[in-house]
Amino acid sequence: MKRSCRWGTFGFLVITGFVTVGLIGGAAFAETIELVTYYPAPSQPDLHTRSLTVGTQYANQSPDDGQAFIFDSLGIGTTNPLGPLHVVGFNDQLSSVIFEPGQDTGAAGVPDIRMGIGSGFTAGNPPTQRLEVKGNVYANGGGTGTALFMANRSDNVNFFSGLQLLTAGALKWTIGSRNNATEDLQIYSDADSAIRLSIQQGTGHVGIGTTAPASTLQVEGSLGMAVAVVYESVALNKTHNIVLCNNGSPMTVNLPAAAQCAGRTYYIKKVSTTGPTVTIDPNGAEGIDGEFISGQWVVRLFVQNDAVRIVSNGANWDVISDELRPHRAQMQMRGTPQTPLPSKFTAIKFDTITYDNAGIAVTGAASKFLIRRTGEYLITFHARASPTVPDQNQWALGVFVNGTLIAIVSDYNSYLPGGDPGGCIAIVQRLFVTDSAADVVEAKVFSSAAGVSTSPGGDGQWPVFSIAEIRP
Repeated sequence: MKRSCRWGTFGFLVITGFVTVGLIGGAAFAETIELVTYYPAPSQPDLHTRSLTVGTQYANQSPDDGQAFIFDSLGIGTTNPLGPLHVVGFNDQLSSVIFEPGQDTGAAGVPDIRMGIGSGFTAGNPPTQRLEVKGNVYANGGGTGTALFMANRSDNVNFFSGLQLLTAGALKWTIGSRNNATEDLQIYSDADSAIRLSIQQGTGHVGIGTTAPASTLQVEGSLGMAVAVVYESVALNKTHNIVLCNNGSPMTVNLPAAAQCAGRTYYIKKVSTTGPTVTIDPNGAEGIDGEFISGQWVVRLFVQNDAVRIVSNGANWDVISDELRPHRAQMQMRGTPQTPLPSKFTAIKFDTITYDNAGIAVTGAASKFLIRRTGEYLITFHARASPTVPDQNQWALGVFVNGTLIAIVSDYNSYLPGGDPGGCIAIVQRLFVTDSAADVVEAKVFSSAAGVSTSPGGDGQWPVFSIAEIRP
């Protein structure tokens, strides 16, 4: 039975206690009722409650202070909520917010909730993603920087969708899908009206300064590399590219494991004017196409401006180009004539080094060249006999490698163009040899005629011993 009562008060009325409101089966039942009224009446039709339940589903629930249980949906600014929460702006505020339950469920049976922000969502066109925005999204974390997210901007003649970056309200950069035939991803400088980077969708080609890269990476402009000047032994890593060795003592450039940096390249150059060697040493047992020294393949830079460019093939290091200066040296004997031992090859004591670009000339009791890099060499040996020997077989030149005679020349008939000045026998010996690092090359003369010595002569007639590395 429904009863209605009306009280009039000049202050407020509170009724607290047990009130008998009816009989069921002859037994009375009661409930506590608290009624509070205010005078004067509030100027606005407000509703104040400590907790709230809406819907028969929650009729028997007891929310805690400050809680509200609402079954089905809540509409704010609309009498036709399309989801659990549907918010519609007022007047010219046309935006809406919809939480739309999906058909599937997430982990632990939690409904897959979809949220739509913006106008255009209907019962037949609900959000299809967990968060779907119709329109732009601005993000401002403070300061002057602002980001604008564009989604499906068919009204934009340049981009379908993307991210725009603003500073103090001015548009600076746009990153997004370009409105062109291939929908490439591009970074566009709005400040300069120029496309800075383009990634083609179909090929994956990257262009810097170009929108039509023909290779995996195409740069229209200059390219800068990291340059490091080192003065002592160094271990290279991913931060190195061009390495200039300005060493005052022998140093080693240790390479990283080739297996961990396939495709990485280094350019290593010796720039110091002094003679100490730069040794490029691979990691562990890995190899490099250089020289095999003490059980390890290495590349060595001996003279100023020696340089190599190397690349990791994933297992070892390969030299893809080099700028190694050929090793050359020449010695002359300008002092007192020397007389060979009778019928025996005798070393000539050269007393002048006219050039030596790799420190390979060794002068002393037995003048020699010390080979520092394995390779092909041209050896020239010129010595003139004085006085003339009666038989060409009594005067000969010999070249020795590590003490072993490798070539002997006694035919002087084809000496120099124009013949032998002064009537003396002179022989020029030229030969190509393959020498290994640490080989010692030595020049000796032979005479079986008594009283014959090397002629001091003049320019072009001195005993001369030279060697030159032949490089491709």
